[in-house]
Amino acid sequence: MASPSPARRRILVRTPNWIGDQVMAYPFFHRLREVFPDAHVAAFCVPWVEHIQFRNLVDEVIALPVPLHRGLWEKWTSLEAAGHVARMRGPWDIAISLPNSLTAAWQIFRSGAGERWGYAGDGRRWLLTRQVANDGQTRHRSDTFMQILPEHLRPGTPAADFWQPVAGEARRFPVDEAWGGFPVLPTPEEPFWILAPGSVADSRRWPVERFVELARRIIGDTGLRGVIVGGDSDAPLAQTLCVDPQLGLVDCTARGPIPVLRRLFARAVFTVANDSGLAHVASLCGSPVQVIWGAGNPRHTRPLGPGRVQVISTSISCWPCERNTCERTDGPAYECLDAITPDAVWRQIRGGLLPS
Repeated sequence: MASPSPARRRILVRTPNWIGDQVMAYPFFHRLREVFPDAHVAAFCVPWVEHIQFRNLVDEVIALPVPLHRGLWEKWTSLEAAGHVARMRGPWDIAISLPNSLTAAWQIFRSGAGERWGYAGDGRRWLLTRQVANDGQTRHRSDTFMQILPEHLRPGTPAADFWQPVAGEARRFPVDEAWGGFPVLPTPEEPFWILAPGSVADSRRWPVERFVELARRIIGDTGLRGVIVGGDSDAPLAQTLCVDPQLGLVDCTARGPIPVLRRLFARAVFTVANDSGLAHVASLCGSPVQVIWGAGNPRHTRPLGPGRVQVISTSISCWPCERNTCERTDGPAYECLDAITPDAVWRQIRGGLLPS
């Protein structure tokens, strides 16, 4: 197969399914636009990440239809419907699958694109014209996305270095160009910090009681206003955190899609979060971020962005297992999280994120 030249093309990108992965794909989209500056690039995505597609780098966003039920027939018809939508919005010269999954590879196959790039394995090879070998996931996620590009189109440095200063100047995420189509939540007039206590996986969610204790220490020592952010599912956590009126926490959970938080993150003194999508969003928007790390592997998915990131974790025999629930049999469940104390988190924040 001849290598494509950076000319006018129509390119379909099946984007990641998770908020954090979508944020980690920003260097990929930036590079794709660099090497194909005149191309029509479409982001093909699941509805829950539609709002955080990078409108500064893509020309079109196409939301996939998703099944209303979990049955095999519903999943199959939804998969076929997604392929039909992609084909009808074409034609496409190149289709790229960022998710390492059979369903995503099938969707770009059904798009009718002449060239289809993605990771081989799990039956995907015959669906792709450019098959990338999986190296055992030893790279950071942002680099695994970049590896899908042909070698001569990749940047000369690792994608994980994307946010390093360029010619002495800090690189910034153009937040209003990318997400400016959404309103923003008002920010407190006084200095404030952000707390993002949610996470989809139990193995990445610090106990809410620990967050309460941490909030007491931060507010008691600094007097900074605390703002809680998250989606609809995080609202019960916010209610627990707001029980103590002396903390004066501001509940900004369940207030709309993620882009409405962009100004809060950009102006926060720092953000405290679990290993979650919002930790990635906070760093992307420029906030210094303290991540309380559970079962994940920071070598693979540590947040990257212009905001400084600190990770606190514990080292036990089974860490990092990268599972969503704890299956440990030789010790306490979720010890990787429970062993992290509010004192330790606050010491790390004071040592690296608070302005001098």
